[in-house]
Amino acid sequence: MSKDAINIYQRFLDEMSDAILVRDADTFVRRIFLPHVLQTDDQLIEFNDSETAHKQFLGFANALASLGIDAYVRIATSAEFRGRTKILGEHESYMMSAGKLVVPKFSNKMQIEFRDDLWGLTTTRHFAKYLSWPDLLPRSND
Repeated sequence: MSKDAINIYQRFLDEMSDAILVRDADTFVRRIFLPHVLQTDDQLIEFNDSETAHKQFLGFANALASLGIDAYVRIATSAEFRGRTKILGEHESYMMSAGKLVVPKFSNKMQIEFRDDLWGLTTTRHFAKYLSWPDLLPRSND
């Protein structure tokens, strides 16, 4: 595992989580490279245009806000370069309110890519079931 890769990946996770919590759709959507695929244990969601990405972002951000989630912590567990401009990483997600988990933690795998001086997301895999994106929150497989 490359120290640089995990540092880049963690910084990306932190910036995207911050954008979700403050509902900064422009920052978030700019860093979703289209077409984008989000896979859960029971769904495949495709983001083919920025309008779809924006709608999905707002649904997810609003769902978190409605549950009082004030911390969306994602901790990188591994990351490695795939060539010079791609990183494949894994992380654990924690959605909390007042320091307590709102939903069980769940694992994720994402690929980010460097384009036009910006790291952006190309694929996402949530290891969660019963996810009705973006209205319902993930449930872990544990």
